[in-house]
Amino acid sequence: AVAEAMMAGLPVIVTPEIQISPEVAAARAGLVVPGTSDALAAAIVTLLTTPGLGRAMGDRGRAYATCTYAWDEIAAKLAGAYSTIGPNVREVTS
Repeated sequence: AVAEAMMAGLPVIVTPEIQISPEVAAARAGLVVPGTSDALAAAIVTLLTTPGLGRAMGDRGRAYATCTYAWDEIAAKLAGAYSTIGPNVREVTS
């Protein structure tokens, strides 16, 4: 759901335990906060009271997600992975 929100240009709030949190932080696409109710509430208030911040985070998130999670990018990475193992695969005959 986080990658989808980023693709939609929305700022995200995640905790460090979420697998994508390093990417959110690196792309500056949202806020990574401890998983406490106080920290989550503070992050929500920050985004609601600083509209330019959320807009900028959303724009950066969309740019990052488009480059990283678009289907053509995933297909290219998968094709590259297959090409590295392809020469090592031998046909098995019965």
